Amino acid sequence: MLGQFKIVVIIGLLIMPMAAIAQEMGESDSSIMESDTSMHDMAMEMSAALMYETEGDSLHSAFDTDGALEAYLKANKEEPENTTYIWKIVREYADKGIFADDDDEMEAAYIEGEIWARKCVAMAPEDGNCHLYLSIAVGRIAESKSGKTKVKLSREVNEEAAKSIELNPNLDGAYHVLGRWNREVVALPWYLKAAVSMFLGGLPSATNDEAVKNFNMAIDLRPDRMLHYFELGVTYKYMGEKEKAKIKFEKTLSMDLVERKDESRQEEARKYLSKL
Repeated sequence: MLGQFKIVVIIGLLIMPMAAIAQEMGESDSSIMESDTSMHDMAMEMSAALMYETEGDSLHSAFDTDGALEAYLKANKEEPENTTYIWKIVREYADKGIFADDDDEMEAAYIEGEIWARKCVAMAPEDGNCHLYLSIAVGRIAESKSGKTKVKLSREVNEEAAKSIELNPNLDGAYHVLGRWNREVVALPWYLKAAVSMFLGGLPSATNDEAVKNFNMAIDLRPDRMLHYFELGVTYKYMGEKEKAKIKFEKTLSMDLVERKDESRQEEARKYLSKL
């Protein structure tokens, strides 16, 4: 009997820590399950933002500006700190302004784009895309202005595009902006340049050769984008380089439509070719 009692006690002593371990394991499993649930919820939240971004990218490629904008705004609502969604919002507002039905709608889109672009730069000052799309947003507003206001905004366009390249030298859009900036500053009336020099401290030097250089840089980075060839052709036309302009306009006509404005670029290229 005594021997049996000892065996029972020993078994009890063995079972107690095992039961405690089992209880701990149960609690640990519960914690793991809670942690997995939390991680799953986080993943679901992240995937929602990515889902909206993917939808926006698809709609952007299909030239559905309003749909893409709505999708990116939803992505931003899910992840407001993600500046990629913000500069994509700016991009859609820029397109929305280009294809607006009237001047009021155009101006409203450009102003909204500028607000988002400045937010992007404030949130991520080291992100080249934020500076690029601020230069684009300000440039769109500058197009509808005149005189000193236009020139003042033009200076900011130049500064933001240059900053974009400083932060990320692989952004073709920034070189494109600088290409157009150089060409358009060269075309400013002399009296406006004089007034700017006297009252606003002047503008950085600009030449058509520098415009050509920047457009070629953009082409090297993204040879699939029609806008670079088209604007280079326009620049050559202004320089009196008819044969070079013709080559770029013909290249424009040979390319696939990948951006919403590409169709109108081809129409303009045909008009230019008919006059060369």
